[in-house]
Amino acid sequence: MYLEGYGTVTIANYLKAHGYINRRGLVSWSVAGINRILTNEKYIGNCLLQKTFTRDPLTKKKVYNHGQKKQYLIEGGHPAIIDKETFDRVQDLMEKKRKQYKLRTYENTENYNPEYIRSQYTGLFLCPHCGKKYVIKTNHYNGVATKKFLTCNSNMINKTCKSENYPLDTVKEMMGKQIKILKSNISAFKEALKDVFRPSLED
Repeated sequence: MYLEGYGTVTIANYLKAHGYINRRGLVSWSVAGINRILTNEKYIGNCLLQKTFTRDPLTKKKVYNHGQKKQYLIEGGHPAIIDKETFDRVQDLMEKKRKQYKLRTYENTENYNPEYIRSQYTGLFLCPHCGKKYVIKTNHYNGVATKKFLTCNSNMINKTCKSENYPLDTVKEMMGKQIKILKSNISAFKEALKDVFRPSLED
């Protein structure tokens, strides 16, 4: 579908509309998920090691490897389900679109900042207009950081999405209020979760 000209948003909506389930058994598809499928080298029999790594040995928390650690590619380690020619055509098309729309990637930016990637808010919110992740953007005045915003990743270089920026302080305040509401209704929240997951557990 991607090679036929369908975008990742359209593909995700198509899968949801037709009831296709993901690997978790849910009819839940996102732009990020479609992108991961389109770039997954495992489908052509390869395996890229150390896509993630443990940043803190105490918490065991894993983060995505965007160049901080060396990666290793094992080729032909298992049977392929997609031919390499098709896979390469998809990668070429994705790269062409990135250049066409000047999409920001961690690999090609000169201003790479690990702290930017590790932000607890990066990837927490998705843009309702284009499906990209909201990320942290810091305004500077005379070289000094002034205010931080959540902005659609499509707008990090050039404004290509109609999404607005949201002050990080306001977002933190909003999340704090929601967490307090959840804590004050924790019993009802647990019961609601049980009701949601009970049918799948019974199946």
